[in-house]
Amino acid sequence: MDPDTSKPGCWDMVELVRVLISGATGFIGRALVPRLQRNGHSVVVWARSDTRAMALLGADIDVVSIAAGQDALVAALSGCDAVIQSRW
Repeated sequence: MDPDTSKPGCWDMVELVRVLISGATGFIGRALVPRLQRNGHSVVVWARSDTRAMALLGADIDVVSIAAGQDALVAALSGCDAVIQSRW
C-alpha cells in the first residue's frame, strides 16, 4: 500500500534523489522503477538493451547501455545519489 503523500508527516522529510538501478527490467526492477518515479525520484537504468528497457519501463527514464562500456557507467554514476543492484 502506498502512503498518502498529500498528508503532512514523515514524507515531507524525504529528499528526492537520482537512483541508478541495475536489473531494472527484471521482476523486482519493474516494480521498483515506477514506485521510485511516483515518489518523485529520478531513475537511471543500466541495461543490456536500451530499447527493451524503454519498452518495459517507459521512455521517461535515462538508460545507460552496458555495451557503452565502463566510462559511460562511471559518468552515469557520478550524477547519482544512490545505486540499487537488483541483478543477481
